[in-house]
Amino acid sequence: MANEIQEIRYQVGEAWKGTYNAATSYGNAAVVQDPTGLSVYRSLKPGNAGHPLSDTSWWFCIINLSSIKEAADNIAATDAEMEEHEAARVAAEAQRVSKEQARVNAENARIQAEQTRASQETARVQAEQTRVNQEQVRVNQEETRRLAENSRLQAEEQRVSKETQRVNAEQQRVLAEQNRAAAEQDRIDSELQRVQNEQNRLQRANQDHATAVADHTTAVHDNEVAEADHATAVTDHATAESDHTRAESDHTRAQNDHTTAAADHTTAVSDHETAVDDHEQVQAMNCGLIGLAVDDGELILTQNAETGTVESGTITDDGDMEIVFNV
Repeated sequence: MANEIQEIRYQVGEAWKGTYNAATSYGNAAVVQDPTGLSVYRSLKPGNAGHPLSDTSWWFCIINLSSIKEAADNIAATDAEMEEHEAARVAAEAQRVSKEQARVNAENARIQAEQTRASQETARVQAEQTRVNQEQVRVNQEETRRLAENSRLQAEEQRVSKETQRVNAEQQRVLAEQNRAAAEQDRIDSELQRVQNEQNRLQRANQDHATAVADHTTAVHDNEVAEADHATAVTDHATAESDHTRAESDHTRAQNDHTTAAADHTTAVSDHETAVDDHEQVQAMNCGLIGLAVDDGELILTQNAETGTVESGTITDDGDMEIVFNV
């Protein structure tokens, strides 16, 4: 008898949904069993509604126990057949016992006939003939018993063979169950690993959230500082505009002052030339001057008791020219 070991595959995230219902819409990885309870299927797509379990584009068969059920049914049929053979053997044995009892009775009759033969030889001959006939019957019955015994031995051999087949089928079922249990353990291990990964992801997400909260707090503080800086900048901008206005006014006045200073410089240069001439005259007169200045277009000479020579000439910020002598 051929035995099949079904392929068993699991997917992380499977959800048990009980017995299949054609009116229910199943999601991806939903797991159901067929109405017989012998097969388990997993949905391959979301929105799986109204598709029969035999549709392999929508359903994947995880476990198929129909072959094991068939093997169990075969074993039950074999056991029933063996019981029938055993009943036949018992009936044959009862028939043999009955015939054996008949043989014993016949043997008793023979003994009685033998005793009668002593008194009546003619009757003995007849009784002997009867005995021979009965002996033949016994032989026939013995042959029948032997044949029945052979049938019983053959039936016993068939029972042993079918029992061996049943044991092999049971071993195959145990092996399939062990494979299913191993696959289930692998699925559980995968699910535990997925849960651990999800916990690690949540822990990292909590850490990232705490960091984001801290960054948000810092950003709020930076925004408050930026708002204060913006207010200061607005004030500074207003001040700068006022300063710019004053600077433009100062620039206009400076231009006017520069024009005046240029005219004063021209006058000062002329006065300087005149002062040089005067200084040369003063030196010639040895009059002990220590300096001279031009004030409002007038040459002012400063004198002390000692004589000296001119060291430098300077035009001040006020447009005055000063001459310093070495003494």
